Amino acid sequence: MKIFVYGTLKRNGSNNEVLQKSNARYLGDCLVNNFACVDTPLFPFLVKKKHHHILGEVFELDDKYLSLLDEAEGYPQRHNRTTIETVYGRAFIYYLKKEDHQISHKCGYVESWLE
Repeated sequence: MKIFVYGTLKRNGSNNEVLQKSNARYLGDCLVNNFACVDTPLFPFLVKKKHHHILGEVFELDDKYLSLLDEAEGYPQRHNRTTIETVYGRAFIYYLKKEDHQISHKCGYVESWLE
């Protein structure tokens, strides 16, 4: 399976050890449309947003590690999970269940999140 990551799970992110434990293989960078990244002081999160895009990374890993990713991303309590089309094929993506507009407006949207 493939996973699109955009924040702390990226190669230099503070949670990348989750992907390292799963022996994930980095496939490359990817731009995804119709999602916006909200830049909070602690961690980023995605929301569905037309006419926005986010730059992230795509990894390939064994299906048995999906539960590890679900836990790291707070699925299903905090985030939804769906599949999207990427240049590397279909990939899972996690996004916030319901956008908190106060946080979004205060913190703002970014095209790429840097720790």
